[in-house]
Amino acid sequence: MRQLTTLEINNIKLLTENSVEFCLIEPTETGLLKSIMDATGTVRTYLKTKNIHNFELQKQGQDSKIQISSFLSVQEF
Repeated sequence: MRQLTTLEINNIKLLTENSVEFCLIEPTETGLLKSIMDATGTVRTYLKTKNIHNFELQKQGQDSKIQISSFLSVQEF
């Protein structure tokens, strides 16, 4: 994973101080273009414990593709 910027470090500090649970992801250019991402162990565990997705139960192939609607809100302080 790349070095975090000062803004990102400050955002993590803010989240941590406010007891907001999160995990970091860094999508690749290919992942963004193809709308697909390999989940690291940390991400898999986080999604499973939050009852968002369990990769162990997902079958392989396009017919088993899971899409979860979400949004990203970016705000600089």
